[in-house]
Amino acid sequence: MLKNWLSRYNFRYPRSLVYMLQASEYNVRDYLVWYHRTHNFARIEKRKQLEMTLKARLILGFIWITLVFWVTVVMWYVNSTGSDVPL
Repeated sequence: MLKNWLSRYNFRYPRSLVYMLQASEYNVRDYLVWYHRTHNFARIEKRKQLEMTLKARLILGFIWITLVFWVTVVMWYVNSTGSDVPL
């Protein structure tokens, strides 16, 4: 159970999301059904791998930029509140 939960914080998690979006042929409904059914994201790319098409690269880049932005915002907020939480 814990291993399944931690798979969402794996470095390859964004890549797995884009892979399954590509595998579902960018059909959002099929993708969301798959997403809610999946528990362990560490085992997603076992049979095939993500083909780095232009669309896949753009989506993956957008995900990484968004993640970096939110981590930066959270770090800034924690540091600006004068919290004693070390970063």
